[in-house]
Amino acid sequence: MARLTVLSPKTPQVVSQVPPLAPRPRRSREVTLGLAIHLALLLLGIGAVARLIPHLQQQQVRIEKLDSEVAQAEHRVGTLRHRFTASFDPQQAETMMMSAAQRLYPHQKRIVWQTRPAEASSIPSTHHE
Repeated sequence: MARLTVLSPKTPQVVSQVPPLAPRPRRSREVTLGLAIHLALLLLGIGAVARLIPHLQQQQVRIEKLDSEVAQAEHRVGTLRHRFTASFDPQQAETMMMSAAQRLYPHQKRIVWQTRPAEASSIPSTHHE
């Protein structure tokens, strides 16, 4: 860039000119070295992430399996809790004891349903001899 000195408002004069900056080889080596280091760190990071991906997938499979086992266990706990509550409920205690012993009140009768085999005489025959 040129430096201007104004002697009068109408006529500017150029006093001296600053030479353009020469490229610095040391600065470019620093930049290249910095870029190389950052590139190496980037490649190391990518490699580490690539090694972690299979481990992450295995962990997700394990978590899904554990979630299904937890759901089954919660269902079983709910069933057992219901049975426990029914077994120790004073209002249902007599009913539970009777169902476990298969007993009835004295005024009740046991009903047993049976299927009756088809009788040959009740089926009308279509043959006439």
